[in-house]
Amino acid sequence: MLFNPTLFRIIHILKHGAVKVTLIFYVYLQKLEKSDLDNWENIRGPQLWEDSRAVQQQRREAARLKTE
Repeated sequence: MLFNPTLFRIIHILKHGAVKVTLIFYVYLQKLEKSDLDNWENIRGPQLWEDSRAVQQQRREAARLKTE
């Protein structure tokens, strides 16, 4: 087989790209293992038709009442 620089570059990118993906996955997995999955709160953002400031104010008020 003759030396093909394009094929060589593609193979090189694939090899190093796989290493990057594996490393990124490993780092994400480490963060996931450290996180507390038993105590979490579901927080949703405002819907498109909701006023974001009003929703934020309601959440602040609910949090204030919860801490009292």
